[in-house]
Amino acid sequence: VKAMLRAVRLCGNGLPCRALKSKKQVKKVNKELNPLEQLVPHLPREYVKDTVNFFTKGNPRFRSLLRVIFSPNSPADTDGDREEYEKRRALFQQQSSAYELKFRLQEDRARQRMWSAVHNLPSDLYDEAVASEPEPVPDELLFNCMYKEQFFSELDDSESGCSRRTTI
Repeated sequence: VKAMLRAVRLCGNGLPCRALKSKKQVKKVNKELNPLEQLVPHLPREYVKDTVNFFTKGNPRFRSLLRVIFSPNSPADTDGDREEYEKRRALFQQQSSAYELKFRLQEDRARQRMWSAVHNLPSDLYDEAVASEPEPVPDELLFNCMYKEQFFSELDDSESGCSRRTTI
């Protein structure tokens, strides 16, 4: 009967707590709660299932809630403004999808060329090329190292983000 009527300990934030999971799980019988034992907040999955499902990616209810929360308090758009916005948005999406398609095709062509170059290697070099790691580019050939002096020489102190201090 005492086990059924045991007191529920609450953490500082008012949530029921459970003890930290130990690495070795040893069953102990009739262990009383130690006041110095560290407890962590615990919410059973049944209580948070609806909340987690609500905030999952692609949930239309969540998107609708965000639209309501971040909508302007007093919209000043007219129907003409809205039509102009929709036209420009459609134009932008059309152009961005065209660019995206173009870049995707370029990436596919580059990938095909890379694999054809690897497959066209002589058989002794093919195995070596597939098994080897790429070599790092020397520092002298890196873009940021080659032009570092030129970039920073043209900047003043406010643009470079650092102030020149004299050392004693």
